[in-house]
Parts: sequence; structure tokens; C-alpha cells
Amino acid sequence: NDAPLACLSLKPRLLYEYFKQLFAQVTNPPIDPIRESLVMSLRLPLGPEGNLLAKEGDHARRIDLDCPLLSLDEMHAIKEMDMEGYKSAVIDMSMPYEDASKRPTSDDLMKELSRIETQCAQAVRDGYKVIVLSDKAVGPKRAPIDTLLAVGSVHQHLINEKLRTLVGLAVESGSAHQVHHYALIFGMGADAVCPYLCYDALFRTRDEGRLPLNYSDAELTDRVKAAFDYGVRKTMAKMGISTLQSYRGAQIFEALGVHTDVMDRAFTGTPSRIGGINFDQILTDLLRYHDMAFPKSSDDTGFRENYSISSRTSYTKGGQQAFDQDDTKDVFSLPNLGDFHYRDGGELHYNEPEQMALLQEASRKNSREAYARYKEISHRLVKGVTLRGQLMLRTDEITPIPIDEVEPVAEIVKRFTTGAMSLGSIST
Repeated sequence: NDAPLACLSLKPRLLYEYFKQLFAQVTNPPIDPIRESLVMSLRLPLGPEGNLLAKEGDHARRIDLDCPLLSLDEMHAIKEMDMEGYKSAVIDMSMPYEDASKRPTSDDLMKELSRIETQCAQAVRDGYKVIVLSDKAVGPKRAPIDTLLAVGSVHQHLINEKLRTLVGLAVESGSAHQVHHYALIFGMGADAVCPYLCYDALFRTRDEGRLPLNYSDAELTDRVKAAFDYGVRKTMAKMGISTLQSYRGAQIFEALGVHTDVMDRAFTGTPSRIGGINFDQILTDLLRYHDMAFPKSSDDTGFRENYSISSRTSYTKGGQQAFDQDDTKDVFSLPNLGDFHYRDGGELHYNEPEQMALLQEASRKNSREAYARYKEISHRLVKGVTLRGQLMLRTDEITPIPIDEVEPVAEIVKRFTTGAMSLGSIST
């Protein structure tokens, strides 16, 4: 991944991307997720935990999830369940955003977070066994609250209120779609997650004939779960953790570029070595994403409410055919931000086409001019992509040391020592 760190990117970023998982600093993998899969498990119980010091039958009154990545049907069943006092409360993770001239502020975001925390705590006191945080109410007039921020805030609030072990926490999220996102949601305290928009996007892609095989909904769901299973096992293995039950709520992450106000509120105890975005900037990025999907002006993007194969071939905009007849080039579509591949006008990348072309030219023609240009572009990209690119050496008001006072290299290296194990995987 040669894209910039989230804290250096000029494009909107989700809060997930500001976190990196810690890893066990040893020279061999702590666990091999393929060969040692027998000792790993993703099973998670959903519901209130019993008293560990008491032998009671209530320990078994929990929902046993073989895979905590829920399907749409499983999420619906959990939301609608009400049997023998085992019922769930659905808490909305969205906020009003009706007028572009009256955009929500960070104060509005804080009020909504407090509202979610209060409703969750009250639901536990009212006897609900499962809380479902859902952002399915998002639409043209409602913007989402960041899923990870909401999960972390609720988890920490329930801990402070001494209520966390009395309830299960499930998440119905439209933003989660990568293994890293799922790992963070579980690591910050959730018990189950349903990426409904990920499923819907796959179903829509199949309906438009963009998949090589005509998979059923169940087959696509099983494939998503299989990818989740392998990805999360591999992620946990980096820390030597074999069960998702131990991984859940462990917060074995560090943040890069998140302000202490955010960390103290939602991710208490998680280290953040450098400051960065606050609630204002988190909200700004969320609204930028929302405006791409639900523009206040119909000319902003190619979003259409009734998006189907028939509408693709017949839709016009300003008298211009929106799609080519061969249905391969989408003129008016959501922007490609270039997160994974270089795109003109998209995200910056450590390796860019012009840079590589200049390097090839310098190598083939032994051109100093091409190499100088390559070096200039490389230095610019390092500044925009990496933390080390932000470092600057101070030369003002500094008295140089006479060169004869500098110790020779041959003497300096005599004091170097190497350990018995490789230092390649250890942060020194």
C-alpha cells in the first residue's frame, strides 16, 4: 500500500484508516493461520455475560455465533427477536442533514453521540439483552455517524456505567467493507457486525451482469463470510491471538493522527503517538462522503435513485448520453478516489507513472536530467505520503562542528552490536 497515511491524505478518509494493529515483535509468525487453524476460532457468544465466579445456568443464555459477520437474514432475526425476555433494542447511528447551508457541526455530533450512549445505557437498564447500532436510516436528509466512533463511544460508556457485561453489542454498518474495518469494530468492543451495504453492492453487481457466474444471494454471502474468516484469522495471528473472543475489546491498535479528545472519548487506553484529527474533521470527512452519494444538487454526481440496467442505457444528462452503448464506460458515476490504484486527480501514491517513466529513461539513456527530475518527484511524494517526509533539519542559529572534531566512521562502528536474532521484525 503506497497511498498516504490517513493523517497526511488530502482526500476524505474514514476513521478506520487512522488505526494500525500492533503485532507480536518476534522473528517467526506467532501463529500460522493456515497450518494451525485448528487452534483458532471465530465463534463469539452474543448477549449478557454471567458472573464468572458463580455456577449458574444463565451462562448458557447467549446466542452462539459460529461467524460473527452476520448475513442480512441473521441481522433481521436479531433485530426482531423477542423470546423469553430475550429482545434487542435498535439504536440509530445517523444525524439530520437536510440543508447544505445548515451543515451539522461538531457540537451536533457530540450531542448525537451522547444521545446514542444514553439510549444504549437506558436499554440495558430496561432489560434488553442485545443492542443493535444501525445506520440504515442514512439517506438524502440524514448523514451517518462514523461506525467506529459510535462503537467505541458506546463500549466505553457502558464500561464506565458498569453495564457492558449485561448486554451484547451488534453493529449494522454501511461503511464497514474491509477486513481491517471488521477487526477494528471487534477490537473496539462489538460482538457482531452486518455489512449490509457490502452485500447490497455485490447483489447489485450480480444483477447488472458484472460477475462471471450467476451466484445466488446465499452463495455471495457465504463467499463474503469465507473471506472474512480467512482475513480475520490472519489479522489475529499477527498478535498471536487464537480466538476472536480474546481479540474482542482488546484494543490492540494504535492511532496515527487522532486527537486526544477523540481517543479519550471513544478509545480510552489506545495509544495515539501523534495528534491529528478532532471531531470537526471527522464530521467534515463524513459529510464529504455523504455529499458524493446524496448530492444536494443533481449535477454534482451521477447518483440516481432508481439505478438499474435499463436506466443505465436510457439515462441522459443535459442532452448527453450518460453511458456508452456498449455499457462499459460510465461517464457520470461516483468518483474513483484512487485508493488502490493511481488515478489522475485521485489519491497521491508513493509510486506514480511519471516517476517510473523518468527512472526508466535515466537508466536506459544514462540521463542526468531525467534522474534529477525523478529525484525531485520522489522527494515530493515522500513528503506527501510518509511521516519521515515531514521531518526538516534545522540549519538556522546552529554553529557547525569542525570536521576534525567528528569521530571517524571506523571508530563509531566498533561500538555497534547485533543481537542473536534478526532485528528486521523488531521496532527498535
